[in-house]
Amino acid sequence: MHVRLFFHTFAAVLLFFLFMKRFFFFSLLLACCFSAFAVRRVTLAQLQSDWQSAAGHTVCITTPLVVCGTFPDSVVLAPQRLYVPEEHAAGLADGDSAGYRRLAALNREMRICLQCPKPYSLNLGATVRNLTAQVTGIRRLTTGKRPSFRNYRPSKRLPSLGSTDVVVCAANVQNYFVHLGGYASAKTTPAQHALQCYKVASALLALKADLYALCELEKGSSAPAELAGAMNALSRKGGYTFVRTHTPDGDTISVGFVYDSTSLRPCGELLFAAPAGSIYSQRFMLQGFTHIPSGESFVVSLNHLRSKRGTPQESLRKRMANVDMLLSCIGRAYADSVYTDPDLLLLGDYNSYAQELPVQTIVRSGYADLTCSTDSLAYTYSFNGECGALDRVFASPSMQAQVTAVLPVHLNTDYYWSAAYWSKYNFRRNTVPHLAAPTAAPTAAPTSSPSSASPSSPSSSPSPSPSVSSSSSLSSPSPSSSPSVSSSPSLSSSSSAAPSPSSSPSYIRRYLSPAAKRNLLFRYSDHDPLLIGIRFTR
Repeated sequence: MHVRLFFHTFAAVLLFFLFMKRFFFFSLLLACCFSAFAVRRVTLAQLQSDWQSAAGHTVCITTPLVVCGTFPDSVVLAPQRLYVPEEHAAGLADGDSAGYRRLAALNREMRICLQCPKPYSLNLGATVRNLTAQVTGIRRLTTGKRPSFRNYRPSKRLPSLGSTDVVVCAANVQNYFVHLGGYASAKTTPAQHALQCYKVASALLALKADLYALCELEKGSSAPAELAGAMNALSRKGGYTFVRTHTPDGDTISVGFVYDSTSLRPCGELLFAAPAGSIYSQRFMLQGFTHIPSGESFVVSLNHLRSKRGTPQESLRKRMANVDMLLSCIGRAYADSVYTDPDLLLLGDYNSYAQELPVQTIVRSGYADLTCSTDSLAYTYSFNGECGALDRVFASPSMQAQVTAVLPVHLNTDYYWSAAYWSKYNFRRNTVPHLAAPTAAPTAAPTSSPSSASPSSPSSSPSPSPSVSSSSSLSSPSPSSSPSVSSSPSLSSSSSAAPSPSSSPSYIRRYLSPAAKRNLLFRYSDHDPLLIGIRFTR
């Protein structure tokens, strides 16, 4: 302590002579040397053992640190990625597990909070070495200059799913509302929605799936219809359509299906697990699909459980009620012979980690949790600096044998929040477009309902989409390759009216900043999509 004080005092004296223009170069050299000696070099383990004595002093942490979370004015750093304790041990609401307490305490010991300028452009996984900052409290540091981070760029290559017949994408698109101005979409402007549509449709196309199971859509058919139309407008082959729910639009979130009609067609009846008057009335769907080239069928249960808002006990009680309702619906569907195919996938946003009671209840009901079967450290969400998988995939025993892989694609979680569609950094200055919000359900062609879908002939349909391989990469659709506005499906409220320039999802591109164009496929949501490969056993 006294030695560092001596070095600081001596450096100040030398700087005085520097300003007096005496011994200019000599004083500058000595001042820099003594100031460097005044910074205490420590490892993170040494600092953790004695935060109190380091308070108020500048330290250089020699331990390499990883960015685990970003906030408007600070970042969360740790020696390694931090994972939610509930992924490996039951949480407090599930029985006050000793393992949970141990893992939570370990995460608290490893993490430090650094206040620094402009942290919003950092991706999760960025690294920093020899971090120099002032200690302001226990596990808290501050610096007036942004450290030299080595930013992390997630791979743009799609994960390899092996040889597949069908690729299913489970994605949370985070409050995708077509009708703006309601309670749930009050803060979304027409320009932000236009960019949201462009980003989501571009990202879904880049994932090259046959079936898209989407959570957090606007209740009704308008949201999946608009996304299917945007995907047709941006793709060369088209053919994307949606499962019509025949329910009125509403200002609440729901789930929905968009699929490639050249590869799949709906079969059987669309079932809802929740009663019509419930707030969960369209958040639990059961729908069968037939693979057109092979004739094989499978059933998908798409679900969005209640969020973790409120107390842990209250949230757990409501999520368990959702799980009971979901399992009862599946049991009735098979008992009444609405569906007889044993190949069943359960997927969606379960708002629960691996060791929490809702997930364990589904597993004990005979369904295998495949979320982390391919990668034990798979994650789809990050909260408060900790990663975990809120989005999950379960399979019946017969379906489990046909799933080749389940892997997340990190389009959102790892990317900085300023790339999101609601960020003010997306549009060039003074060029924000003036777009009118849709006021009625848009049309999309072609569309088909589960009850009236006409089977397509396998001989006349195009060949199925190629299986995803390790050589596939993410690429945003080129505006030059997209069809003209007049030939793209109309997203306006009237099917007879000619589409306006703003109907095309690529119309918004001319207003984007260069950074927004580079990040077109990324950060359309807080959740990462999951890709599920299926290879039918014939």
